[in-house]
Amino acid sequence: MSDLADFAQAREIRRNAAADRRLASERQQREQAREDREHKAQLRDKASETRRARRAEFGQGCWRVLRDYGLWVPLIAAPAAMAWSAQAEQGIGLYGSIGQLLPVVTESAAWVISFEIARRAGQGVAVGRARVAMWTVAASAAGLVFLHGLKVSGWIAGVVMAVVSVAGLALHQIKIAMDAAAERGEIRQRGLGMRWLWAPWRAACAARRAAVTGRPAIEVFDDRSREDRKLAADADKRMRRIRRAAMRQAKGRVFPDGRVALMYDSVTVELAGSRWFRRAVLQPVESGHDEWVDTVEDWLRNSASSEPQSGSGTGSQLDDQHNSGNLTVLTPGDARSPEPGSKPPQELSAGERAEDARDLSRARRLIEGGELPAQPTVSDIQTKLRIQRQRASRIRRLLNQDNRGQNAA
Repeated sequence: MSDLADFAQAREIRRNAAADRRLASERQQREQAREDREHKAQLRDKASETRRARRAEFGQGCWRVLRDYGLWVPLIAAPAAMAWSAQAEQGIGLYGSIGQLLPVVTESAAWVISFEIARRAGQGVAVGRARVAMWTVAASAAGLVFLHGLKVSGWIAGVVMAVVSVAGLALHQIKIAMDAAAERGEIRQRGLGMRWLWAPWRAACAARRAAVTGRPAIEVFDDRSREDRKLAADADKRMRRIRRAAMRQAKGRVFPDGRVALMYDSVTVELAGSRWFRRAVLQPVESGHDEWVDTVEDWLRNSASSEPQSGSGTGSQLDDQHNSGNLTVLTPGDARSPEPGSKPPQELSAGERAEDARDLSRARRLIEGGELPAQPTVSDIQTKLRIQRQRASRIRRLLNQDNRGQNAA
């Protein structure tokens, strides 16, 4: 009997364990189903929220486009449509039915370039040449429309049609420029104001300098007095005439590699007129005792030696010279610059100083004998003594020192 009782008890235990496992499995299934339902509900809510955000973003984008371009589109599209119609009518009169394609060559080409400018400007690409091409095409289209209006209804109609032809394009470019300035974060700077009325030429020059240099126009405006501007203009004109005359009279030196250097002395000159169409020429003026000439030459020489790598903008540095192919123009400040591959200048040796002393005594005898003028030029000394030009320049400098000493005494 005890064995039967144990068996029955063990079977009851197994039944209860199976029931417990079945209940736990059902409970787990119900929990998993609940979690799945909650997850699906969250996904539906998230999808709904995404759709609402997308619709709101789309609506805001439409409103932004309508706000930014809603008023511009009629102003831009209406002139373009009228210009297209006028050019199509002109094309039909010239080529027949196929002439309706004439606006594609003129009006459409300008608009394509304009839209390309807007796209490239956003990428930071330079679009200056594209604008030149666009306005060239637009001017051609305006000229064609003007001729059409002139033939149909007179010159007033031609002018109106020409203005309408470029009006849409001009408004589109204005909009592009404003959007580009807003993207760059440009802040409106103080302008020239009333200067455009009482000094239009100087205001235009200041606007051009501001566009080139990037500085505010008010800072580059020329506010000097009329007398100062006139004196500066006369000085610049005289300097340009001297440079042109010096360029024509400069002697050339050809190097073995084919380069050509125009070289001339650093001397005091005056402008004179030639007999060929009164062209300006230079005549050397022997200053002799003018100390300021030597002072300026020393200053130029010291500036060239102290700043060999930087240009001053005045033409006295090597970087300021004009290069055109194999042509090199050397200004007076570079007359003593070493040639390519040459050794740096050294102090005179004892033999050179002795030769200079002998040549100086010969030059003094020639001056006393009347074969040389009292204040000879470097060319005169070189010709009479048959010496190199560098040595002739040193002899002339020593003679000038003697003349200054005699005048001081």
